[in-house]
Amino acid sequence: MDLPATRDQIWQLLTTADGLYEWLGHRAIVDPVIGGPFELFLTEDITESTGAVAVIGQVYAIDEPRLLHLGSADPKSAYEVKIELTPTLDGTRLRVTHLGFDNARATVQSRRRINRAWMNKTS
Repeated sequence: MDLPATRDQIWQLLTTADGLYEWLGHRAIVDPVIGGPFELFLTEDITESTGAVAVIGQVYAIDEPRLLHLGSADPKSAYEVKIELTPTLDGTRLRVTHLGFDNARATVQSRRRINRAWMNKTS
């Protein structure tokens, strides 16, 4: 997905609690170092349960401002999310790859959430 912002601007939104809240509207805990926590508390009920959904993970790899590789902090769960930022002529290409769970569904949900959040931020 191409976004009308610099790679550094998108990086700040992805790697700080304030940035994630500003962009996605969700409370987060993030420490952008290998092994640091990445926790996102979603307000949408995407699992059809009765409360907020939390994504609890950690940073697997980081290459600022190009790559943020996240994954499960629980050895019983094997999901990973790889976020890559590439400069374009008009801004930044954001590529999100999901590994270890329903890739198609997760990708569609992420794309919708990111698009909706970006439209809200720029309107």
